[in-house]
Amino acid sequence: MSLRDQIDIDIKTSMKNGDDAKRDTLRMVKSKVLEAEVSSRSKKGRDYRLSNSEVQQIINSYVKKLHQAAEAYQTGGRADLSSKELSEIEILRPYLPEQLPEEHLRKLIGEIITETGASSTQDIGLVMKTVMGRLKGQADGRLVSQIAQELLA
Repeated sequence: MSLRDQIDIDIKTSMKNGDDAKRDTLRMVKSKVLEAEVSSRSKKGRDYRLSNSEVQQIINSYVKKLHQAAEAYQTGGRADLSSKELSEIEILRPYLPEQLPEEHLRKLIGEIITETGASSTQDIGLVMKTVMGRLKGQADGRLVSQIAQELLA
């Protein structure tokens, strides 16, 4: 079953269970997925459907926006709105690839620094490109960047 189909099933289940927060969050994601599909159809054909990895990219992008909004609300003194954004993130977490632990990331980034021959923080772009290409959504870019900067410093 595709991730898109699973989201549809989970929307129906949350409607039956009266879980408005989950229903609304998943509907937002579904609308973003449909929007991406419609815009891709002019290039890829009328019956085009996004792959699971493309749907995960959309969800990941939405989760990043939710993180940014939660941080903005927190700094603005609106803990109630921040907690709402964070709860939406928790609803979407099962639809994303499992995040790698920090220790594993440090080891992997260290190996990539050695492979690429990076020697200073000026080479961070090369390291980031390689790491993010291999991980494909299994790590937050900010955390990867922070670890890479620490290791290159």
